[in-house]
Parts: sequence; C-alpha cells; structure tokens
Amino acid sequence: MNELQKIPNVDKLLANPAIIEGTPYRQEAVDAIRDVLTELREEIKTGKLKKVPEHDEIAQSVVKLINKRAKRGMRRVINGTGVILHSNLGRACLSKAAAEAALDEHDDDDD
Repeated sequence: MNELQKIPNVDKLLANPAIIEGTPYRQEAVDAIRDVLTELREEIKTGKLKKVPEHDEIAQSVVKLINKRAKRGMRRVINGTGVILHSNLGRACLSKAAAEAALDEHDDDDD
C-alpha cells in the first residue's frame, strides 16, 4: 500500500479527542488539519518521511499548530460599540427630511 494512502482523512482526525479538546472552533481545527496533512504529503513525496506517523502523533501536530495560530492572533482590544450606540443614539443628528418623515408617520398613527 502506498504511504500516501495511509494518511487519515480530515473527518477521522477531526474526531480525535486531542483535537476536539484543542479548540472550540471546528473550522479552525479543519484548517489546521488540512495544513498538517498537506505538509505530511509533501514530506512523503520528497522522501523526508518514509512512513506515515500514527494518528495520535498527527493529532498532536494539529493541536500544536492550532495553539501557535491562537497565540499569533490574540491582541488586546476595547469593545466600545455598546457605549457609542447607547450614549450617542439619542443625540444623533437627523436631516430635516428624516425628522419630518418620522413626525408624519407618528401623526398617522393617532388617527
């Protein structure tokens, strides 16, 4: 059997408990699995690897990649959207036409 055929598919690795516990985001895990499997295929094709690693070993590589990417993407931010919308909504400027339209619709409800 060809070594490339021994590489597990994405779904099989996605069911691995180490990967399931490694991230709460399925798409993040799928992307990492695909990248690890692509690298594994290249290493086999170029002769760098002679044998496909065990599934658990591949899963550990996936978890390491997920952790590496998570650290790279984290940064401190301030979420001020609630403050901006809540405090400023009442003071938002309306054009004369918009204010008149709002009053006209309100007046129709009183009839």
